[in-house]
Amino acid sequence: MSEVSLKAILALDEKTRRRKPAGHNLSAEKAAERAAQLRNKGVSVSVLDQPSRHKGHGYKNCKSCQSAAENLSQEPSQDPARETTENVPQ
Repeated sequence: MSEVSLKAILALDEKTRRRKPAGHNLSAEKAAERAAQLRNKGVSVSVLDQPSRHKGHGYKNCKSCQSAAENLSQEPSQDPARETTENVPQ
């Protein structure tokens, strides 16, 4: 799989109104499937481009994903149904 096509997913935590990692190192197809699953549960998600593969297996403890979630959470509120595509920091 090409490094350029990797995606990360951030989900909006309704309680805290902050983004949190919900997947990383995903192909575009897998990211679309995961995002659809979360949206079907009523969760707002952002799909981000990853410039490179994140180290480690767990997205919940991934420093790059956490940093992207923090950065996105600090941006002004967006329409929760809107999908965001950005680059995840390396």
